Amino acid sequence: LMDGTSIPFASVTVDPRLERISSINPDTEDSFTGAVNGTGGEDVDGSGATADLGTEDFYSSQTAPLIIMSFAELKFIEAEALFLQNGGGPTSVGTSAAAYNAYLEGIRANMDKLGIPVTEKEAYLADGSIAVGADNLTLALIMREKFIATFLNAESFVDLRRYDFDPDVFVGLELPENHEIVLNGEWVRRAQYPASEQTRNGAEIEQVMENIDVGVWWDRD
Repeated sequence: LMDGTSIPFASVTVDPRLERISSINPDTEDSFTGAVNGTGGEDVDGSGATADLGTEDFYSSQTAPLIIMSFAELKFIEAEALFLQNGGGPTSVGTSAAAYNAYLEGIRANMDKLGIPVTEKEAYLADGSIAVGADNLTLALIMREKFIATFLNAESFVDLRRYDFDPDVFVGLELPENHEIVLNGEWVRRAQYPASEQTRNGAEIEQVMENIDVGVWWDRD
C-alpha cells in the first residue's frame, strides 16, 4: 500500500511514513519489500521480505505509544460518514468538500503524529494520486488512508468486516496464501474464544466455536 505499487504515486516514490513504521537492514537491502500475507515471510517473487518492525520504529520501539484512538482516525471516520451521507458507495466517485477536507486532514494528522518532515508531508499531500479533489474522491481512497493510519490497530479488521472484505473498498485485497481449507474460501470474521470463556459459558459458545467465518451478531445482514 505504501511503496507505490498498488496505487501508483504521481510524483513521490514511496509513502514517507513507510520508513517510520518499518525498517530494513541498510547494509544489505535498499528497498522495502513486504511479505505476502499467509506465506510466513516471502515476497511476491518467493524470496524473503526485507521490511520488518524495528526496535526504533514508531509502533515497535520500547517507548511506543498504545493508541486507543487518534485524531487521524476520527477524521477518517468523519470523511467516510460524510462521503456516505452524500450518497457515496463502494464504487461511486465524488463527494462533498467537507468529506474531502476531512480525508486530507486525516492524512496530515497521521503524518504529524509520526513526525514526518513538513516538506515530505506536503509533497505527499500534493501528489496527484492523493490530492484528487472532491469530485474524484472514492471510498477506497478514504479507507486506504485509514488503514495506514490504524496500522496494527484492531479497528482495521472491524472496517474489513463492515464492508464484507470488498475489494472495491480495499483495493488489492485477497485471501491469504495457504488459507485454511475448511473455511472454503471464506474470510475469518471472528477470533476463537479464550479458554476461560469456554469453561464458563460453554453452552453458548459451542454454537460458534468452529465457525470463525460466521459474522458476530452485529456483523450480519
